[in-house]
Amino acid sequence: MKPDDLTNRFSVCLVDTSTNANALGATLVLGCQEVLAAYDAAYLELALRLRLPLATLDTRLAEAATRCGVDLVIMDQKNP
Repeated sequence: MKPDDLTNRFSVCLVDTSTNANALGATLVLGCQEVLAAYDAAYLELALRLRLPLATLDTRLAEAATRCGVDLVIMDQKNP
């Protein structure tokens, strides 16, 4: 998925109200399972829960997202 596709797909900003409920449960389990830092696991948990693609330049997080079935937003590092 390309960044422009996201702009067309989401015209409103979503506010996640469920993160607190998932912070110590699913996020920590996911972090341990995928050997991720807590903040990376939180990004991945949110993408999984909301069924949204993830934009990252972090190789470990991208690989974990792919293993978990999360689509990645492909960014051109030369022309952000």
